[in-house]
Amino acid sequence: MAGLPRCLVSMSRHASLNGGMDPVPLMPMAASMVLHPPLFHMDSDNGNEAEHSCLEESTSIFEGVEVQEPYVGMEFDSEEDAREFYVDYARRIGFVVRIMQRRRFGIDGRTLARRLGCNKQGFSPNNMGILGPEKKLRPSAREGCKATILVKLEKSGKWVVTRFVKDHNHPLIATANGFSTAVSFLLV
Repeated sequence: MAGLPRCLVSMSRHASLNGGMDPVPLMPMAASMVLHPPLFHMDSDNGNEAEHSCLEESTSIFEGVEVQEPYVGMEFDSEEDAREFYVDYARRIGFVVRIMQRRRFGIDGRTLARRLGCNKQGFSPNNMGILGPEKKLRPSAREGCKATILVKLEKSGKWVVTRFVKDHNHPLIATANGFSTAVSFLLV
C-alpha cells in the first residue's frame, strides 16, 4: 500500500470465530477521506522528532481492537462514504445504525445534511390508549440513546462531521465476527 501514510496501513487484530487472528484494516475507506500527515512532536530529552500515529486523537481501544472514531471536522468525499464509515464504526463498537434525519435543499431536493444514530435512540410511542387493551404491545429496543453523528455538505463539496455524540446509555455488544447478535445466527 505504497503512498499511504504508515498510520493508515497499520492493522489491528481481532479474534475470529475459529479462534484465529484475522487482520482488520483500521480505515477501510482511506481513499475517500481527506488524509492528514502524521503528527510529530519534539522529544524533550534529546531534541529528536518522534512520530505519533495520525489516528492518535480519534482512535480508541474497544475489546482489544483499535477502532478509529469519528471526530468533528472529519471529511468525506460523499454522503455514502460518511454513512459507510459510521456503519463500520458502529459494527466494530457494538451497535446498529439508524438513519434518522435528512435535510434537503428545497429547489432541487439535494441532500444538505444527514443525521445517523444508534438504533436505540428515542422511545417507542405508547399506543395502548389508541389501539385498545386487546392489542398486545411488543417489547421495544429503543432506550433513549443519544449517540449520533451529523454530517453536512460544505461549499467545497466535501461532507464534514459537524456533531458527534459518542456516549451510549446501554451496553454495547461487539461480537467476534462484527455482526450484531440478533443476526449472527443467520450467518452460521
